[in-house]
Amino acid sequence: MTAISAAAMRCRTMADGSLRIEVEVEPGDAQKAFALFGMPGAPMALAALVVGHAAVKEPALKGGPLAKAAGMLDTNADFIEWCDDVKPRAFILEYCEVSSRRELDHNNAAKERFHNMMMMFNQWHRLAYGKKSFEAGVMAEKNKCRYPDCVDNVPDKTCQRWLTGDCSGRKVAA
Repeated sequence: MTAISAAAMRCRTMADGSLRIEVEVEPGDAQKAFALFGMPGAPMALAALVVGHAAVKEPALKGGPLAKAAGMLDTNADFIEWCDDVKPRAFILEYCEVSSRRELDHNNAAKERFHNMMMMFNQWHRLAYGKKSFEAGVMAEKNKCRYPDCVDNVPDKTCQRWLTGDCSGRKVAA
């Protein structure tokens, strides 16, 4: 007896009550299957295989919104800085315990880990950029002339006399 692994693709009951089963044979066994069953009416035996059933295929996971968001982080300079010398893709896969970003949309535990990671990143980002914003504000304040009605003051620019220390006080229009 010769056995060939195949997968049942469609089953239907015919008008006379018989069962018609369509099978799909793996490409590597196609010639052998054609030699054995290539003629209508060729006798065969059916057996259900459980282990090693080659034709049972899991549908490929498709990336959704989380996979897309994770992919966009690859080029986010702030996220790259936060990853601290680890490539963003590798960081996300390791942190979320997945082998592909596509799993983020299909694995609830990975989805939760991704959201936790993003909360930590956002908290870091707020702190890091809040500090940078504050420092920029302090610097801008230092660079402003303390005399608002001075004619050398130009909105959104610095007073050159104030910056160089040549300002002896308010300069008024003559």
